[in-house]
Amino acid sequence: MTPDHRIHTQFWLTETRTGRTSSRKPNLQNMPKEDKDLMKIRRAFIADKDYYLVEFDYNQHELRVMAEVSQDETLLKALEGDVHSATTAWVLGIPQEEVTSEQRRLIGKTFNFGLIYGMTTWGLAKRLGVSEKEAQQKLDKFFTAYSSIKRWMLATAEFVREYGYVESITGRRRYFPVWDELDEGNIREA
Repeated sequence: MTPDHRIHTQFWLTETRTGRTSSRKPNLQNMPKEDKDLMKIRRAFIADKDYYLVEFDYNQHELRVMAEVSQDETLLKALEGDVHSATTAWVLGIPQEEVTSEQRRLIGKTFNFGLIYGMTTWGLAKRLGVSEKEAQQKLDKFFTAYSSIKRWMLATAEFVREYGYVESITGRRRYFPVWDELDEGNIREA
């Protein structure tokens, strides 16, 4: 127990492989919300008198960073609205207003988040329940829409192969390979 009789989380800036911040003991970044909070865990967090608890939603933060570093005009425009619906509509070739919430979740989020974290064609095929050939076709279509992201990813892969590290926009470096030689998994991670 701490002297102030409170539980304090531990924030970590370098624990995740992707560079995201994380917290533990307790993990305050993954507290269940609303109907998913079956045990009403959020009720345990109480602000002192004259203080407020503030919750930050990093809504699509990774995609916003990707749009910024890649300067992808299509993604920047899509982020003005519902980016997952925009991606789904593009991949399926349908108007955005026809995208269902299930399609948005399955296709839009899978593409938008999975691909910026290095998901392979095999992984995409598995998640979408399609053949690798069909997944590759969808992936090609995705990168046709977001071509600057593809160029940025290729340039990053080339950079890490040559210099052995990647650097965030704030100057944080992550060196590769961590243990052995640089492999395709390291490249995707970078």
